[in-house]
Amino acid sequence: MAGKKVWYTILSCICMVAVGISSLSGGWIEAGMPISVAPSSQWLPQIVSDNAGGAIMVWQDYRDENWDIYAQRVDERGDVLWQVNGIGICTAPAQQEFPQIVTDGSGGAIITWQDGRDGNWDVYAQRVDLDGNALWDQNGIAVTTDAANQYYPILMMDVSGGALITWQDERGAETKVYAQGVDASGSPRWVADGITVSTATGSQTSHDMVTDGVGGTVVSWIQRDGNGETSLYAQRIDSDGVRQWTDDGVTVDASGFITGSCIITDGAGGAVMIWSQYRNGNADVYAQRIDSNGNIQWNPDGVAVCVASGDQWIPDAVGDGAGGSIVTWMDGRDGNADVFAQMVDADGNIQWTQDGTVVCNEAQYQVMPRLVSDGAGGAIITWSDYRSSNNYDIYVQRIDQSGILRWLVGGVALCVINGDQIYPQVASDGEGGAIVVWEDWRSDSNIYCQRVTESGNLVATLLASFSARFMENCITVTWTLSEVDEDVQFFIQRANANNGQFEELAHSEIERKGQTFSYSDFAIEPGKSYRYRVDVGADDGRKVLFEVGPISVACTSLALFQNYPNPFNPSTTISYYLPADDRVSLEIYDAAGRVMARLVEGEQPSGHYSIRWRGRDTRGDLAPSGVYFYRLKVGKRALTRKMILLR
Repeated sequence: MAGKKVWYTILSCICMVAVGISSLSGGWIEAGMPISVAPSSQWLPQIVSDNAGGAIMVWQDYRDENWDIYAQRVDERGDVLWQVNGIGICTAPAQQEFPQIVTDGSGGAIITWQDGRDGNWDVYAQRVDLDGNALWDQNGIAVTTDAANQYYPILMMDVSGGALITWQDERGAETKVYAQGVDASGSPRWVADGITVSTATGSQTSHDMVTDGVGGTVVSWIQRDGNGETSLYAQRIDSDGVRQWTDDGVTVDASGFITGSCIITDGAGGAVMIWSQYRNGNADVYAQRIDSNGNIQWNPDGVAVCVASGDQWIPDAVGDGAGGSIVTWMDGRDGNADVFAQMVDADGNIQWTQDGTVVCNEAQYQVMPRLVSDGAGGAIITWSDYRSSNNYDIYVQRIDQSGILRWLVGGVALCVINGDQIYPQVASDGEGGAIVVWEDWRSDSNIYCQRVTESGNLVATLLASFSARFMENCITVTWTLSEVDEDVQFFIQRANANNGQFEELAHSEIERKGQTFSYSDFAIEPGKSYRYRVDVGADDGRKVLFEVGPISVACTSLALFQNYPNPFNPSTTISYYLPADDRVSLEIYDAAGRVMARLVEGEQPSGHYSIRWRGRDTRGDLAPSGVYFYRLKVGKRALTRKMILLR
């Protein structure tokens, strides 16, 4: 709600143990640095460089029982610079979802999201400075509040320190892409509620945008006609909000069903578009360049980036600094999902191995690759990896301008802790390395990040390992350091796993054996779960060393488990535990929040349950590939998890 605040109490009564680490100055820790571990769920992180070696991250956050928008900044050492668990970008009533972020060019950021405070989806935006101070109206400025739904906004920085924002808009009979310019003070630059990017007939979705280099933008989208046929279109909008090409836009490709696309600048006022398309019975990856006047530059059918057997999906791309592109995608040529990459030069010539260079083809699934320039003509690629056959982990790889992998074969493991780590996003650290942020399910769904250097090393940390477990009548937290001096201060904090409010444990007794430390907590209650955080005092202040949990004292609480298998095709099993008789609802939602299927509805006795979803919607039709959410509601409680369907 408007004006609501979450207060985090830090008790002043602490016990300090003298065993120190005088050299510990950074916050990066093994298995990832916690960015937000607030109660309930944090989803869909996005990241942008702060242009000072660190990054600013934004996500949608359910800590107050409706989706809000939160953000955090971390410096090059991994130190969290804003409020613990992030600052509230928008905590207005109702739901705020799907945030996007760009730098404002001054160390801060501009953030946009879809906002339901007025009973339908609108588009709002906020600007924050490098200290996390909001520079526009509280809870954001309205980009558009037309009576219809406006959703899935994206944005790019303009030359004046403001932003250009596009979104999908339902104010007419068909979904259209609209755009608006917002200046550095948050004032709209164009006509109220935005301009139409194209007047063409047909539904317009899956839009993307890049700068044209002179204050305007090139926008791409997928257009669907009345027969369900899809085409890829593009339009250039100048700095005054005027369409520069034909009013309908330019047709980039219309030769088959298009499943997804992205766009990057060509550095000369035009753009390069990359898309996944069914032409020959399976999805392949193609590319096309369009100049500043809207003229197609390469083969009219596009350049075949990859036409290998099996499906190739979800392409992402980045410029190579010379007018060309480095493209990555999920690849099914071997029956699983792997990660491949390819370079296309400014003239549309394939530069690496035909059909792409293997980035990672370990066992099982490698999904959702994302990449960023390494600043030297190559790229750093991150993905979510299921090679362990137990849960998804986060890996990263660097590929140079010649298509040669520079780091460990199979990639560098950024996080391989228990629980799923998914939806990685990446930003440059400005020194040839990268900072990766992800959605982390080691406890509830939280936000974590890690930094990898130019040489593929994780930023040094003195934390070698840590663990926590319940044993008879206490929970014991244990950690080991790789280096130890003689004058450290440790601070033990505990939180109930259900409310997330950490408190110092007064007079905590920490035992030491060499470089290993442990703390046993006997003040616990049966039937509850706890999380623990250990901070360490250093020369430049107190740092988070690690966090663990939740640790259950007894298995008597409501639980919703991760579906298996995940990703899946054609079906998956969802399991849950009821501690008492109650009314139960289990529903499937798509990424837009629409109910796809209702699996359970009614009273159930306590116990364990397993339900199979066969990947069909309420009408019995096959659901398409994508990210889905399943929500268990029991009484007044609701639990949600994410799953991936790959057709």
